[in-house]
Amino acid sequence: MKRIVLCFCALLATLSLRAQHAPVVKPVYMFGLAASFSDSLAYITDIQRVDSAYLYKNGFLANRPLYSQQLLDKTEAMGHANMTCAVFFSPKKATIEKKYLKVKRRYGQQHGVVVTSLGNNEFHFKSVPYEEEVVREVER
Repeated sequence: MKRIVLCFCALLATLSLRAQHAPVVKPVYMFGLAASFSDSLAYITDIQRVDSAYLYKNGFLANRPLYSQQLLDKTEAMGHANMTCAVFFSPKKATIEKKYLKVKRRYGQQHGVVVTSLGNNEFHFKSVPYEEEVVREVER
């Protein structure tokens, strides 16, 4: 009987830990920046609302690299290879608007970079379904 209780407690502990790490679906506002270190051209998207993004309880966006990959795919389709893409997000529109202005102003003033806007007609982020991130060991 004692073993059954211990097994049950271990199972509950495992499930509760897993539930703590599961992300929650929330709408977020985001924009992306694509820049090349060898070119004086950068692209910035408009602020967009993504209705079903997955956020962890600590505020991080689940599968964030997949959103950057969407922007990278768009810039490569436009003929600009080797761009570095970053995604900025927030559940609050006012917060992301401040960040947008700050990034656009700061990046545009560095080294004469021309910041070109990608409007919603040209590019729109798509929701990424949640996939549990797997950490793999690298052989040495």
